Amino acid sequence: MVCLYSAHCKNNSRAAVPLPPHADVFAHSQQHSITNHNHNNINSMAFDEGDETRSRSTADMNEIERIMIMLLQNQETTDPKTYVITGATSGIGLEAAKMLILLNPLNRLFLVGRNEQKAQIAAKEVASVLPRQRRRYPHYCDHHIIPIVCDHSSFTSVREFAVELQRKLEATYNRSIQGPTNGIDVLCLNAATLRPKDVPAEFTQDDLEVTFQTNHLSPLLLVNLIYPQLNRGGRVVVTTSGLYVTQTLELNGIPVDARTDRAITKERFETANDVEYYCKSSYAFSKLCNVAMAVELEERLRPRGITVSSFSPGLITQTGLFRHHRDVLPFKRTRDLMLNEKTVSWGAGALVFMATSRTVGMYGGGTFWQDQGSNKGPASVYGNDFGPSPVSESHITLEGRKRLWSLSCDLAGISETMMPPPPSALSALDSYSPVPSLQAVGDY
Repeated sequence: MVCLYSAHCKNNSRAAVPLPPHADVFAHSQQHSITNHNHNNINSMAFDEGDETRSRSTADMNEIERIMIMLLQNQETTDPKTYVITGATSGIGLEAAKMLILLNPLNRLFLVGRNEQKAQIAAKEVASVLPRQRRRYPHYCDHHIIPIVCDHSSFTSVREFAVELQRKLEATYNRSIQGPTNGIDVLCLNAATLRPKDVPAEFTQDDLEVTFQTNHLSPLLLVNLIYPQLNRGGRVVVTTSGLYVTQTLELNGIPVDARTDRAITKERFETANDVEYYCKSSYAFSKLCNVAMAVELEERLRPRGITVSSFSPGLITQTGLFRHHRDVLPFKRTRDLMLNEKTVSWGAGALVFMATSRTVGMYGGGTFWQDQGSNKGPASVYGNDFGPSPVSESHITLEGRKRLWSLSCDLAGISETMMPPPPSALSALDSYSPVPSLQAVGDY
């Protein structure tokens, strides 16, 4: 098998972007193949499992090879792109970053971690999937695999991240690679937490429940702060869950000033929907908020030529997200669940597919993507078994979505018009029909 990047350029009707003089070091090396060096490099691609990592088995490598071929064949473009990936230090975020750098070593990746150490370790691991001669090119990693810090449990950290991202965008810009516009082509909002079971609600330094702030409010603040850096024609991809259909967008738990109808900040509440706190239901509600936010973002960013979609990577138990819940999983492995459970590699491939594929581009934004109950597990095919589903209007009403945006901006300390509202009052949901009930399968 020949070089992933150069082979695709040869077979793609679009001409490849003109590359700088040193680009052949990366893009045209005969060693850049899955069958030659990539099997060795894929074997080094480790996935997070608490505090330990496992080497790739032959089955793992075969799966990654199949996924990489699918992704390569469905790329919208071979041009180098700039990606910002939150939650990039473990799980599907880390694996997706490795796939993106294998798809095109000239991609520029900003790997977001909650602290400097984790972000630096992730950057080194992503770089390790490339041959040494590429990694040793002067300043290659400094300009293509960039660690950056953002702790989603702190609004202060999110604001500092936005400033630092702008600085690093300018410091790593290479016009001959990124083109005339120095911005973000794809923003992947992937960071999330699932809190330990049998533990009371925990609160951040901003006096907000950890799950709600980490999974919903901080991503909303982040995208409001950096949306001017999104390139026209770019994408925002929100990692969420099919579990959103187990919740309804009720916001009675958020304290509101009766005179102004604005959310009261610094007044603690355990759940936004005013139900008893439980880690898994709070997680599912935050995923409902993610889907609603994605639809709202699509309306607001569409005039800038930016599409926003959300997706479920499926039930993946071998990530850090489940580190507090592994002891109960073996007792719940029904036949249907086992048929639909996904691997970390498959979930990462789904994220990369959402970020790069022409299929997603053809459908446009405002859609929610998931496995369509194929019972194929990690053999599910992106764009076939994995496809768009209508956003459920019965779970996310227009009024509820607008209310969520307004109160969330209050809690995050920004104006609800910081990102210009959509030019029309018409909702993208007006043309949606409710999705059928999801089966009890891997919809995490």
